[in-house]
Amino acid sequence: MPAKTEPNLPVGSEQPLQVYSNSVNFTLGAFDAFVDFTLRTPEDQNPKPLVRVHMSIQHAWVMAKIIDRVFAQFRQQGGKFTIPEQVLNELGLTDEYREDMGE
Repeated sequence: MPAKTEPNLPVGSEQPLQVYSNSVNFTLGAFDAFVDFTLRTPEDQNPKPLVRVHMSIQHAWVMAKIIDRVFAQFRQQGGKFTIPEQVLNELGLTDEYREDMGE
């Protein structure tokens, strides 16, 4: 019988794979969601996913709400960060960023 491995761990590892990503793409279907994490460079405007996470649409919704809550707590504790204006404009997030950061 083959050795039992955890489904989210690389074979022979006790730790999950760690990957750096600076770009993400979300695809939602009727019943599930895909989150593609990529590493975008100035030379590569169409990067291939480094990691694709496939989950139920319910899981994706709950995850989004938890992320909102985590950032709200971060802000309540005085946490701040900056995002370049160009990035905010391209993503249509300028108003939300200003609201979140109390600007």
